[in-house]
Amino acid sequence: MIKKILGFTLAETLITIGIIGVVAALTIPTLVQNYQEKNWETSANVFEKKLNEAIKVMNTQQILAKNISTDNFVKKLSENMKITKICDNDDLNMCFSEEFVQNIMNFDTMKIDASITIKTKTLQDSKSFDLQDWGTQTKGLMFNNGITALVAYNKNCKEDPYNNRFNGTNCVAVLYDTNGFAAPNELGKDIRQFGNINLGDFAFRLNGRNFTKAFNPEGVSYQECNEIVDSGEYGTFKYGCWDGLSIDYWIGGVKQCGSIDNLPTIADLKKLAEILYPDMEILTSGKGQITSTCPNNESCINKDALKMIKEYLNISSDEFYIYTNREDGTPRAVFRAFKANETYQMNNTGHVTKGWNYIKTMCAY
Repeated sequence: MIKKILGFTLAETLITIGIIGVVAALTIPTLVQNYQEKNWETSANVFEKKLNEAIKVMNTQQILAKNISTDNFVKKLSENMKITKICDNDDLNMCFSEEFVQNIMNFDTMKIDASITIKTKTLQDSKSFDLQDWGTQTKGLMFNNGITALVAYNKNCKEDPYNNRFNGTNCVAVLYDTNGFAAPNELGKDIRQFGNINLGDFAFRLNGRNFTKAFNPEGVSYQECNEIVDSGEYGTFKYGCWDGLSIDYWIGGVKQCGSIDNLPTIADLKKLAEILYPDMEILTSGKGQITSTCPNNESCINKDALKMIKEYLNISSDEFYIYTNREDGTPRAVFRAFKANETYQMNNTGHVTKGWNYIKTMCAY
């Protein structure tokens, strides 16, 4: 009796190995990319948490304001965060990659339109960092956890020791690399930013307009507000300033953007809402606001769109608010809120919305 020997032929074995190889080639890059993105996100969250804690401590101790230079600020920061190396503004490449890439996203097509390469040596002062010139030089930093950074300080920084919403973004701007000098050196991936940084002319396109990244406007006093409104250089204001409001953030945003017309329109932010919430129900009117809600009041935000919008607008929270260019009363400006299960346009409610420092804006060019 002849026994059959069961097994695979050489051809079958080679075919199986080939299939495994093809599957691996298709899946491993995605797995590696997901792993990298998770590491970048974790590193960024940990770093910003520590930076926020350090800034809050400095704010409480009232040592955050009145520094004459970025160098003075960094020395005080080093008392609250472990910094292993400090580089002067003419030697930034010793603390940060020589160059990095910024992609330009077109949200109308949901595609990247272009990429620009930014040389670190061109970021030697705060003017190259922000919408306004803070009058200080940048410093390069290396932290003990391997993160590298470029830092600029605002000499006109104002402390607010009793404000639990204070985040210091009007005092300091930080461009940081979550994995040091290693690739890919791309803004929005391993390279992130804290504060009001706008590199290049614009960061993304929306509703046919070019925009900078979103930022928290620097508030202006009642006196400065009147000077801005009366100058006529920033457009025509229907209501202007209110003597009962000591700090006006909406007018501050107009100043930073150069004109009231350079702030987002209601239509611009509605377009952004349509991208974020493709399954929203019909708009419903409420007192002082126009609201869109998700079916069954559950989260219906498009997570992929949210991820990209947070990246290109430089927003860290899943919930955010953005000013429009429309006034709606002496102390009020219209803004749109973006939340997990609803988005609403806040109109005239009696609230002093021009005085809310957590609302962001962005500039159109």
